[in-house]
Amino acid sequence: MKNYIIMLVILVASSVSGYTQDVASSTIRWNSNRFFDGVAKVWRDEATYVVCEGGTKVKWFNANGALRKSFQIAEVIGEWPDRTQPGLIQYEGMDITNSCTITIQKSDQETRISLILGPAGPQVYELLITSSEVL
Repeated sequence: MKNYIIMLVILVASSVSGYTQDVASSTIRWNSNRFFDGVAKVWRDEATYVVCEGGTKVKWFNANGALRKSFQIAEVIGEWPDRTQPGLIQYEGMDITNSCTITIQKSDQETRISLILGPAGPQVYELLITSSEVL
């Protein structure tokens, strides 16, 4: 009986850790219902989501699944072992024509994703994140 309880505890612990995987190496969907459009200089109440595919790609989608932007990641800066806890990670990469810096930051109060596409007259977007899930 004691061995059964130990195995049950190990099983539960391993399944819980699967939901809080490392941000740098996991595929995570970040959901947003509002973002700042730095080009138009306005807040937009629009559902979108970002999918980070480990340290290789970041894609920004409309709520209907249409791709808005896609980035190939060249460098991951920082470590963030548990997406449910406060942390920060930064991705450096490229879309088809622009370099980009993508920063995901979670505090106790909120989670934000900042997309900066540049260098000439950079385009800036900031998404307010409402939820996230490991895919």
